[in-house]
Amino acid sequence: MSQASTRLSERYLGTADAAAYVNYSESHFRTLVRAGKVPPPLRIHSKLLWRQSLLDAHMRELEVAQGVIPPTAA
Repeated sequence: MSQASTRLSERYLGTADAAAYVNYSESHFRTLVRAGKVPPPLRIHSKLLWRQSLLDAHMRELEVAQGVIPPTAA
């Protein structure tokens, strides 16, 4: 599968869905976005979208940083 077709098959989440996906309130998620502590969104006109795979990678990084999982598991 080509890299372009892989990207097109990825799931993108709006702000509310992205916040729910990582189990944050929407207001807390927006605070983290402004602080640059979560992956940046893709902006299409006035809509913000987050790639689900980037949110997964972000949560894995937090797990490693906090010792929840060993670095080799990431």
